[in-house]
Amino acid sequence: MNSEEWRYVPVRSLFSMAERDIKSTLSAQVFEPNNVVTCAFTYFGLSRVFVQSLPPNYSL
Repeated sequence: MNSEEWRYVPVRSLFSMAERDIKSTLSAQVFEPNNVVTCAFTYFGLSRVFVQSLPPNYSL
């Protein structure tokens, strides 16, 4: 798909925000050992980022 197809669709901004938040959350984890603590930190860090970005009246 070229960017013209996404021009007026708000999904593009959603994916841009998701990409930015994932990169910022995982940037600290790049050189950490692959163990249970690192996996838990990454999982909860990403969960926190996406839950905080939901609108206040959104129900899971």
